[in-house]
Amino acid sequence: MANDIRVSNMVSVMKGSEEFMTALKAVAQAAAIETGDPSFARFMQAMTEVCRDDAKVIFGEVKASMKPPKEAKSKTSRGPVDNTWRGEQKALFTGRGMQWIYVSNDKVFDVILWDDVVTQFFKDAGQAWVRYLGPRIEGDEKMAAFEVRTSGSKIPGGKTIYISHEEIMAGEFTRLEDGKTPAQLGLEETKVASQGEEIEVSSPDEADEVEVSDELLMVEDEAEIDEDLF
Repeated sequence: MANDIRVSNMVSVMKGSEEFMTALKAVAQAAAIETGDPSFARFMQAMTEVCRDDAKVIFGEVKASMKPPKEAKSKTSRGPVDNTWRGEQKALFTGRGMQWIYVSNDKVFDVILWDDVVTQFFKDAGQAWVRYLGPRIEGDEKMAAFEVRTSGSKIPGGKTIYISHEEIMAGEFTRLEDGKTPAQLGLEETKVASQGEEIEVSSPDEADEVEVSDELLMVEDEAEIDEDLF
């Protein structure tokens, strides 16, 4: 076996050193006489401990010196990154009233929740409105990021959707009318019908309270009040 050959090779080196063999025999004799313990087994245990303390470090040093030097990894030279597309995309949404666009509901319904403030508005309108955030890289694809403000258009924060850069640059989107915001266009207002009349109720972002006539609060026989009125 390979290990036996390696051990045999070391034995040959040790026995081939007259100086080592003379010293080994002298040390073995001295250890047995001075300790009064002629046990070969304990002598070998002692030899192992001495070698571990004083000889093991030599083997480590030799092993390290035998390793081939590591080749320095050459850094891949990278050319300048072309970010022209980012500026071109941003330019489409620069200026007052240029950030809001309409998108189809299927682009947002995967990221918003059924009880988000804007969900019913989107359903009623048959489309959603989102605000431009900026250029993004998703995977290896150039994209445009848009914010879905789930708590109402006046409240930043919510969910993010992505539309391909190519689609945006091709102009395949519709801005809100007259460059206005959803609030200015009244897109987030609820209209409640009662006795043939329409009462306009502002969205939570438009007013702190909504006045409702006493007629709408009239109930008979403790019938449930339609919470949609509020």
